[in-house]
Amino acid sequence: MDQNQEKGDYNTIVMNATTSNGANGTMPKSTSASRDDSSKKIITIDEAVDIIGFGKFQRQILFSAGLCFMADSMEIALLSFLSIVLKYEWDWDTDDNNNEDTSKSIDTKLANIASMMFLGSLMGASILGPLGDRIGRRPVLFIAAFCISFFGFMTGLCPKDAYYTLLSIRLMVGFGIGGLTVPFDILCEFLPTDARGRCLMEIEYFWTAGSILVPIVAYISLEILDSWRWFVVIVAIPCLFSLLAGYFFVPESPRWLATKGRNEEALEILKHAAAVNGKDPNILFPQGCIIGLVRSGDSRGDDYGSFIEEESADYRILFTSKWRKITLLLMVVWFVFAMGYYGTIMTITRIFNESGGGDSCNDNEYYNNDENVNAKVSFDYAAILISSSAEIFGTLLVILLIDRIGRVYTQIGAYLSCGISVFLLCILSDYADRNMLVALAFIGEFNWLKGDTKSENRRKQNILQYLFHVLNSKSENILQSLSP
Repeated sequence: MDQNQEKGDYNTIVMNATTSNGANGTMPKSTSASRDDSSKKIITIDEAVDIIGFGKFQRQILFSAGLCFMADSMEIALLSFLSIVLKYEWDWDTDDNNNEDTSKSIDTKLANIASMMFLGSLMGASILGPLGDRIGRRPVLFIAAFCISFFGFMTGLCPKDAYYTLLSIRLMVGFGIGGLTVPFDILCEFLPTDARGRCLMEIEYFWTAGSILVPIVAYISLEILDSWRWFVVIVAIPCLFSLLAGYFFVPESPRWLATKGRNEEALEILKHAAAVNGKDPNILFPQGCIIGLVRSGDSRGDDYGSFIEEESADYRILFTSKWRKITLLLMVVWFVFAMGYYGTIMTITRIFNESGGGDSCNDNEYYNNDENVNAKVSFDYAAILISSSAEIFGTLLVILLIDRIGRVYTQIGAYLSCGISVFLLCILSDYADRNMLVALAFIGEFNWLKGDTKSENRRKQNILQYLFHVLNSKSENILQSLSP
């Protein structure tokens, strides 16, 4: 195979590899190399990724996975605007008989919009993650991106007062978001060891970009175009781009292919990655090279031992004696992080709701001034944008500090300072001036991004994370019903 062929698109590579593997495109799950055949080079997936190095190929996957991360961020931030906007657009102050609706009923409707999306995310992470282990990472990426894009557009077409239809659509958007953990699996599996930590922190900037874009898109859609429907449609576009980028740039995971016995196809993808990075694949992977997961003879120094599959794992392993303590501690940390970060985002939007739709600043002098309150729903977009931009600096500080003081101390400092600032933001929202509120909101979002340093296993994180989202949203409904 010459180098020009190596630079073809992913679909051509799969076709070539499938042809070379035979009619069914598979190989036996275990490949043994003869000790007598010294011309064969035995190499594991991890070794192959390290010798390929970091280059254009990984940047393409980083871009594609980053767009997925941006889509996740934008859909989450959308919730904080959408619930308040629909309260006005769909006249939730009155019921079907034009009677004044109760405050509890309105708040329950608002909370349910977020609850359904987080419930969908829990379902997506629980279903699409394991599905990626069965049918491959790449198909699941397409399924997740399609769900978010399609049902994001459908949200904009949802008829007025079709509340339960809206909940069903947002459930499916959340289902797609739950599957966006799979692109991180692909990204991690293609990253060499020396670039893994840096890239997994750099991708946080895509999340930050999404958080910053949402108030800008909200201003254009709600203030200039005067349409919440355009708002939800535009927010769904980045995931459509991630679908296209995934088709052209993201191959199937060689590690997954090797677990299915498709070693030859895995080798072709690794050769393609080397060629895209400007390296000669025929030198890195000479004729007769054998690719696989783990050599059974590695521990004994056997360079030509047979390849064996990695030990399969499920979530029960997390609660064995070896991992139980760290699992429970991380569950607590994720509970705090999920409640704090997403609660902060929604609180900030409610506080800077100039039309008085947010509970937190109904008594604030600035936001109840006649010249600041419009007949339609409106927000202090500049304040929300400033607080969102804090994530840029929070991510940068984490990159600078994480290898110097460690993840634990970074998280402790972040959570402590964020908790104080958000507490003061809520307490002072009815009394403090705008500048102080903006400063507190900035500090809050700045520190939450600093605290996002817990692990590199996104899929297992997000199953716990989205479960906490559902519990948090439903807890809010219970507390509202018990309030006087």
